[in-house]
Amino acid sequence: MQDHLEIAILDSRKMPPDKQGCIIPFGARDWHTDHTNHERPPKYTALYAVKLPPEGGDTSFANMHTAYTELPAEERTSLDKLETVNKIEDFAYISEEARAKFGTLPRHPLIHTHPETGKKAIYVHPGKLERIVGRGPDESREFVGALLNCVIGEANTYRHKWRAGDLLFCDNRAVLHRAHRDYDMAEGRVMHRIIVQGDRPV
Repeated sequence: MQDHLEIAILDSRKMPPDKQGCIIPFGARDWHTDHTNHERPPKYTALYAVKLPPEGGDTSFANMHTAYTELPAEERTSLDKLETVNKIEDFAYISEEARAKFGTLPRHPLIHTHPETGKKAIYVHPGKLERIVGRGPDESREFVGALLNCVIGEANTYRHKWRAGDLLFCDNRAVLHRAHRDYDMAEGRVMHRIIVQGDRPV
């Protein structure tokens, strides 16, 4: 937003194509937590619904504390040791300034300990995953995809049906989210977004 640079305008009508020519709404590619390519990723994301399509365009949220705690103890122990290397995505709308500032490939734990609750949660953005330390990129993406498919289901998700004027806060340290693609992007789904910087994940 021109006069308020901390506010990002997410407008489906202005979404550019990726390198494969696909136009996909903001946040709709994968379950994810925001901006893992930052050394200090955001702890909160605030979304404000400005304009909505007549149907569709919901956002779903997955509780990753629950996802982690319901895994077998042996698997949790194995996951606790893993670190992710994170990249900035290769989209045309990302400026060279942003690439220089946020393209440093920071490493974060796959299992993040929430600094306020002390609870552990699966913490990842598949689209920003360059690799898991000690594994190749393809193997890493397959591993994370299989993990999320296993642990995310109806029991630990909430689907928000937006109304104009809704303001929603998401704790990125505990929750993954995903926008649904089930609407005509030309009709316009406009969100204002603010992200609040957090600490370095541990």
